[in-house]
Amino acid sequence: RSCWPRGSRVVDLRRLAKDQPCMMCGSTEGVVLHHFRVGNPGMGRRPPDHKGVALCFIHHSYVHNEGIADHKAMLSAYLKQVDYWLQTEVMTIQ
Repeated sequence: RSCWPRGSRVVDLRRLAKDQPCMMCGSTEGVVLHHFRVGNPGMGRRPPDHKGVALCFIHHSYVHNEGIADHKAMLSAYLKQVDYWLQTEVMTIQ
């Protein structure tokens, strides 16, 4: 299942996340795509994949179990993610 903004190339970002480093610590072990819950996507619905960031198992668990008070760190991680997608041409700006 892939999700990308309308009019853009469709890419399976969850599969691609496994091959990239954690955007918080740089680890390449157990990396998954963490989905940001911004607004309300609907009951039982996951936000789109392009609203996600690659996190290692440790950081992904931390965000889900403890929450994250450091919003600046998560925003920084998301900006690194978008930069990574642009550099690897997964995402293009039109």
